[in-house]
Amino acid sequence: MSFGPVVLVTCEYPPDVGGVAGYAEQVARGMAAAGARVSVLAPGDLHKAARDGSIHVSRDLGALWPSDLRRAGAALDRTTPNRLILQWVPHGYGWRSMNVPFARWIGGRARRGDVVDVMVHEPRLRCDPSLGLNNAVVPVHWSMLRSVLAPARRVWTSTEAWLPYVAHHLRRGVEPAALPVPCPFDPYYPSRDEVIRARRRLAPSGGPLIGHFSAFGPQARAAVLAVIPGVAAANPRASFALIGGGSERCRSELVRAHGHLSDRVRATGSLIDRDLSVSLAACDLMIQPYDDGATTRRSSLIASLAHGVPAVASLGVLTEPLWPASRAVVLVAGAAGAFAEAVRDLLGDDGRRAALGRAALALYDRHFHVRHTVSAMLADS
Repeated sequence: MSFGPVVLVTCEYPPDVGGVAGYAEQVARGMAAAGARVSVLAPGDLHKAARDGSIHVSRDLGALWPSDLRRAGAALDRTTPNRLILQWVPHGYGWRSMNVPFARWIGGRARRGDVVDVMVHEPRLRCDPSLGLNNAVVPVHWSMLRSVLAPARRVWTSTEAWLPYVAHHLRRGVEPAALPVPCPFDPYYPSRDEVIRARRRLAPSGGPLIGHFSAFGPQARAAVLAVIPGVAAANPRASFALIGGGSERCRSELVRAHGHLSDRVRATGSLIDRDLSVSLAACDLMIQPYDDGATTRRSSLIASLAHGVPAVASLGVLTEPLWPASRAVVLVAGAAGAFAEAVRDLLGDDGRRAALGRAALALYDRHFHVRHTVSAMLADS
């Protein structure tokens, strides 16, 4: 069958900020570089369609109302059959994470002749009052997942942990596969002078610099607030860099509860990709606590790998065997005490940190580089 463009259907795309936005941009650019005809279909201002190099970025999904879906469908009909690669996160498509019409619209596109592939970043959200979610959301999320997976030709998940969640929703003969996520932005490797200037800004005291990179949502902030005070107490010369959009709020909450840390913690706020790379490279190591553990879907941890920065991360219920086998990340079980001890040991061993950095780069190239994603998604296209 001859297809029209590969259409990445995504809930966000730059200049939107978010993990899915970064992922979609990296994949779209990688596919275009590989010679594919690529377009992006995303929500947003209808009047802000744009080009990202050779990639056409359409905002025809608008506000994701039924009228928007009809308009987007009419545009797709002009190039049917298309290959749609849906980026699935249930909370990404509006309607308080319950946009059932959108999920059904995906099935409708398959009936109109489009081929549907799905990348499941998350199958459903956990019930969490801080996110405005309750038990009533759970059956809706499962219903939406069934709707988007039922017509799928191929399905990938961002971690092995999601495979059981999706397997029984698939057509006979469709085998899901885990596909680790790449760094959410194009890594830049700064000069020594750039790193020195960043360290002077983020750690003016001249001591070790410990970083944390995330989008600083409620769960991430809670994890950081639980870990940093203990790490700071065990490493009194260290400074801390909170890197990424939302970091200012996290710093404010931390300093409000632990005023003595005000001179040791800095927040970068949102940064362009190059400045993100410089900030990461300036750190002696990263601390990446996750309540369910390090996994191949954690793009914040993957960014550390891509820049060769040693990382201490949580060993949790979702952590895949890849991580302990790689020996590229220090994994700790438990709360602040375990992080504090691991960080103290690493800061005292320059040789081990250097070896971890090399192992991190090798692991990134072997498993996470965007070329692996592009190769899997364009296979048999």
